[in-house]
Amino acid sequence: MNNIFLLIILGVIFLAFVTYSTSIIRKHGTKTYLRQLGRGSVFIFVLFGKFLIKAVGFLAQSAKNNKSGKESDIAPSGGVLNYRTGKLDDGTDPVGWYEKD
Repeated sequence: MNNIFLLIILGVIFLAFVTYSTSIIRKHGTKTYLRQLGRGSVFIFVLFGKFLIKAVGFLAQSAKNNKSGKESDIAPSGGVLNYRTGKLDDGTDPVGWYEKD
């Protein structure tokens, strides 16, 4: 049922476009019609491009960065590599040290 409804809507839109195009061509000529059609196409293309750029920027801005500040959470000023955690440690790890296997 939905496909038939969509097909009817597309048919009506196409019929309206053809009717409008025919009336413009008769009134102003083919050259004017093609010029207006080109301007409209460029406008829609630019508008869609700007929308796409904004959407990608919005999605990239909302992405989470998992590596921000996790390497040196225990010892921000430095330390020795703790092989158990894989991070720099200043010796305050409550579980203790594990040597490299």
